[in-house]
Amino acid sequence: MLNFIKKNYFIVFVIFSGIPIFFIPTVWDALIFDYGFSTNNLSGTEIFFKNIGSPFQLFFIYLIFFIKKITLIPHEILFDLLTVITLILFSFEIKKYSEIIFKLNNNWSNLCAIFAISFPVWHSLVAFNLGLYLVCFYFVLLGYRLFISESLPIKIIGIIIILFSFSIKSNFSFIIGLCFAHNFRL
Repeated sequence: MLNFIKKNYFIVFVIFSGIPIFFIPTVWDALIFDYGFSTNNLSGTEIFFKNIGSPFQLFFIYLIFFIKKITLIPHEILFDLLTVITLILFSFEIKKYSEIIFKLNNNWSNLCAIFAISFPVWHSLVAFNLGLYLVCFYFVLLGYRLFISESLPIKIIGIIIILFSFSIKSNFSFIIGLCFAHNFRL
């Protein structure tokens, strides 16, 4: 067991970093979502996302709503699960970027991912909108990593994922900075 932990300390750390999210209550903007899920009427939530100009994020609301209906799992748990999975994928992308762009070895890239996942601001991910923002930040990282691949179909998929990430307006600037950092490194 100890040998497994030594070889896979990143995975163990990720699991223990994500567990606390399940015990922190949803705050900030949860009322509009709770009401929609409790009444089985997402019209208020749909209006909210259309008014703030983020209809792409509405897809995740529909997905959680659908899974809740067919499994009867509370939407809070489904949202926390989506958040933890996204946080794990986000830290994995940080690991990949440290290897691809900065040419760090496996130990240093794992350390970068651990710093990313243990960043003290993640407790705010229990706010529904902030969890969806993390999804969009993950998409911009994943999309750019796919875009810099050699395969044309993978590049096109990367561009599409980047376009979905623009649901968060700051990703317009972020992708430019990411391109600049990558090209500067090259």
